[in-house]
Amino acid sequence: MGGLKDEGIVCEKARILDLVTFTVEYGCWSTEESESGWSKEDIPLLHVESDLTGESRKTVVSIDTKVSNRWALAINTKEIEDFKLEGNEEEMVPVGDKTSIDGWHTIQFSGGKDSPKQFKLTLFWFKNATRTLHKENKQIRDSDLLLKLRTDVNRITPKTARILDKLPPWVSQFGKSTSPYTLAFLNKLPVDL
Repeated sequence: MGGLKDEGIVCEKARILDLVTFTVEYGCWSTEESESGWSKEDIPLLHVESDLTGESRKTVVSIDTKVSNRWALAINTKEIEDFKLEGNEEEMVPVGDKTSIDGWHTIQFSGGKDSPKQFKLTLFWFKNATRTLHKENKQIRDSDLLLKLRTDVNRITPKTARILDKLPPWVSQFGKSTSPYTLAFLNKLPVDL
């Protein structure tokens, strides 16, 4: 890797990275000089607007994808029986018949220049879905999460540009349409709201 060592890159299997549509079980990353080329205003927001309990539990979450019009959202279907998604006050995903893989229903969104960036997600919980987080080793497990969000931004930070210049020409960044752009932001919401 030669010049990549100067960038503080670490490669190992011990740190698994969940990118919502896929998981990286062996990867490389660097946290050095990673604060330039983006701002805190770019980070997506997941905000619980209401959480009503009673005979049935219903939670409304606002989602702001900020500068991104391409994103992926995973919903924990072991806790959530059904949901609906609205954008620009229009129903995008109606209530009824959802599928899941490994306990997650994943929505992928790719919009144009004028596509919505603010959404309202209404979650309808299973009747017996109240429990507490597992805080083993201070790590939150996948099953402790209610929502996982990745927003993609087609932007190259100064650090990324330096790394790309040092890679051999045969290296490709990502290989499929569900892969993130060169800059991705991750956010999550725990089951215990």
